[in-house]
Amino acid sequence: GQLRGILSISRSSSEVWTEAEKAALAGLSDRVGQLLYGDHTLREREAQLAEAQAIAGMGSWDWDIPANRIRWSNEQFRIHGREPVDVVTYEWFFSHIHPEDQARVQDLMNASLKAGTPFELPYRIIRGDGEQRWLYARGKTVMSDDGQPLRMVGTSHDVTAQQAADEALRASEENYRTIFDSSNDATFIHDLKTGAVLDANRRACDIHGMDLDELKTRGIDLIGDGPPPFNQELAIEYMSRAAEGDPQRFEWCTFHPQTREEMWVEVSLQRVHMIGEDRLLALVRDIRERKRAEAALIASEEAYRTIFK
Repeated sequence: GQLRGILSISRSSSEVWTEAEKAALAGLSDRVGQLLYGDHTLREREAQLAEAQAIAGMGSWDWDIPANRIRWSNEQFRIHGREPVDVVTYEWFFSHIHPEDQARVQDLMNASLKAGTPFELPYRIIRGDGEQRWLYARGKTVMSDDGQPLRMVGTSHDVTAQQAADEALRASEENYRTIFDSSNDATFIHDLKTGAVLDANRRACDIHGMDLDELKTRGIDLIGDGPPPFNQELAIEYMSRAAEGDPQRFEWCTFHPQTREEMWVEVSLQRVHMIGEDRLLALVRDIRERKRAEAALIASEEAYRTIFK
């Protein structure tokens, strides 16, 4: 529906165009128009792809292995901080990989060249301005019929910001674990809906004589088999109130899993937001010594009253 050009064909004025010839020329004209329009569409698509790659921070590459010629997208050059050139060689590309990552990248690419298997890996590059960036590459090798590597194609995603966030999270989690395990109170983190034990600190393991996996497996059963009225139904009732946003504080008696002696604890339950999720936090303090002291005091008072009755 748009004018893309004019197709001009000449012949002797004495010759008359037949209907078949007119139809053939009309078809030829349409075909030329389609080719022109198609070329315009291809340029549009290439521009859209370049824009999408820039937004995503993802470049693409295509390595002609026998000729050792690599074509990079504009975004791939931008990620590397290099001016675009027509051809990149593998040696030039490899020289800009971080020295500590070169052996790992080489081993993975050699394996793909040998077997034609897809690969993906994180690695670091040194940009033209000296800045270090983290990339995440995915690629595959195209093999010939006789099993020889012909081409390797793939993408490289700039994940520097994500890597920095991951490292900050790991540091935060390490700090959290240090504080978590240094507490003198047993600390449990429960799933808000099911009550399952998701994590517990070292003190929780010590007072129950179990490792973390055992605590997770036993879960609420650890506190649900105490003397009446300290049963699982009452424990769930306390946990439900705390899960609804009403903090709970109470004393609880259960039996030690190994010795079966009565184990008195003071429990604080509250709903908390941790690492993007709502959880139930339980702080459990061993109060057996306090209970023994209270019992001794009561016994002493009873003996006093008996003597001076």
